[in-house]
Amino acid sequence: MTEFVPPAADVIHLWRFDLNQANIPAKWETVLSQAELARAERFRFEHHRIEWVKGRYALRWVLARYLQTQPAAVQIVTSPFGKPLLEANLNLHFNLSHSRGHWLLAVAKSPVGVDLEWWLRADTDWKSLASAYYCAAEKLALTNSQSPAQTFFQIWSAKEAYLKAVGTGIVDGLAELDTTQGKIDKWWLHSFPSIFPQCQAFVATENPTPQFTLNSLSEYGKL
Repeated sequence: MTEFVPPAADVIHLWRFDLNQANIPAKWETVLSQAELARAERFRFEHHRIEWVKGRYALRWVLARYLQTQPAAVQIVTSPFGKPLLEANLNLHFNLSHSRGHWLLAVAKSPVGVDLEWWLRADTDWKSLASAYYCAAEKLALTNSQSPAQTFFQIWSAKEAYLKAVGTGIVDGLAELDTTQGKIDKWWLHSFPSIFPQCQAFVATENPTPQFTLNSLSEYGKL
């Protein structure tokens, strides 16, 4: 089994999964926990269920190689606010986001948040969302943008990454968060505008100048 060296304090490992191309074995059911299998069954559409279980299997495959164990042995718990964490391992943190079959995983030595948004989504009433949840500076950025829909998702991704880093998820007060300065409180917002085609990603970390390494799961063949 290939083992991965955990990142140093100033390094964040980013993992890209394209689940439309990932070679996920049929044995995934033996790897996921009972809670994960139960959640998979709650998806209304089969293609959403398949995407989710593939992503969960890939997540376990990567984390297992950092922990030097088997994917089924990775113990993932959730915080009171729903943030996934590694049980009893305070030296390895992760966060995961996905959009349209693309998944992005951040692995770090300290808390981290990541969000990925496909900015061609036509089913989002982004004007109403911006009116309700964006601060004055963010609304001005939209007004001045030549691609306001894309700018909307850039701002939204930054907000989500911050909220996932602090571990609260979407809460009241979104309009009070100003992402235009590249920082909220002690959290720095790092932009990845083309990590997947037509997708915007942000990573939130307490480090203003981390070193990022970008890895692709497709390099490892069958998982």
